Amino acid sequence: MKMHRYCAAFFASILFLSFSGCIKKAEENTQASVVPVDPRNDLIAATDPVNHILYVVPEEKDAVLKYLEATPASGGETYLITAVNFMRNRVPFMFRVQPATASQLLMQTADNKNKANLLFCSYQDDKAMRDTARGRFIGKLDTGGVCYRIYKNAKCVQVAKAYETDCIEEEITNADSTFSKTGRSYIIKSFEVSHCLKGTSMCVETLCVHNMKSYYNNGNCKGAPISVNSWDIDYNCTE
Repeated sequence: MKMHRYCAAFFASILFLSFSGCIKKAEENTQASVVPVDPRNDLIAATDPVNHILYVVPEEKDAVLKYLEATPASGGETYLITAVNFMRNRVPFMFRVQPATASQLLMQTADNKNKANLLFCSYQDDKAMRDTARGRFIGKLDTGGVCYRIYKNAKCVQVAKAYETDCIEEEITNADSTFSKTGRSYIIKSFEVSHCLKGTSMCVETLCVHNMKSYYNNGNCKGAPISVNSWDIDYNCTE
């Protein structure tokens, strides 16, 4: 009887060690595969959404235009592509090409994100809405504006899955801390999050919204939404 117990304990310990080893190996493999790109060496192009310019490292120009499937237009001075804009819609985007250094590309991509965050944080501010420069930028983002950054030696990797809530009835808090339904409802949608990580190809990230909240003028989210709020702005890649 004791021998059976010893054998059972022995094999259980072997199984646990093997299983632990598999888990550790899987974790190591996962961590090894998630290597960030090197912005100073791998960032080779970026767009200016307002002025419709593609800034690119000169020696990578032909490869980038081929990867984007850009079509020459206006005698070859401009190019046309189908791109993903700020609101995640596919739109035509026409641009001119200008040479740039790695430092200039980093400044352009950071500037695009800073402006977008500033605009959305102050979107309801009357003064900000009257700001011509801001208004022009947000208008470009909402329609044909494309904020791209393009890497070499990269690949697009999903880091978070998309999800959508069920229909939620909107409630307000009363003075006595009770809750009352407003008769409206909403759905929150979070998009898939993917980033360019170290790889062997080119990878394009676009600046876009990551979350959307759609309001409905009823309690069951039926019909067309009466308003849509977007937030959480960041770069995201698509394969």
